[in-house]
Amino acid sequence: MTIDNEKKALTKVFRYLTIQDRSSFEVTAYLLRKGYEDSIVKNVVAYLVEKKYINDQQYAARLVKNKADTRKYGIRKIKAFLYAKGINYDIIETTIDNIDYNEFEAAQALVANRFSQSIN
Repeated sequence: MTIDNEKKALTKVFRYLTIQDRSSFEVTAYLLRKGYEDSIVKNVVAYLVEKKYINDQQYAARLVKNKADTRKYGIRKIKAFLYAKGINYDIIETTIDNIDYNEFEAAQALVANRFSQSIN
């Protein structure tokens, strides 16, 4: 019975992961919302981590790059975003330390963009 439920949970998670990358926290919360038992959720998440379907470090790095480059988020906002996604504090700090990001330049770009939009 447990193996059957694990297979069902994996099927649901694979569909969930096809939409976008997720953190292990998000996958755990998703399965718990769907009503799966803790032991099944732990087994499924462990399997996904082992097989590299979910990797919080890579997930955090992609999010940081996206938020810093395209959205021009500041470091504090990026950290808060990652924390809300359930990323471990150490992973957040390591990821933030490894990016090449100048908050001042990002703020200048945002201000310039806002002023050019208000003039047009």
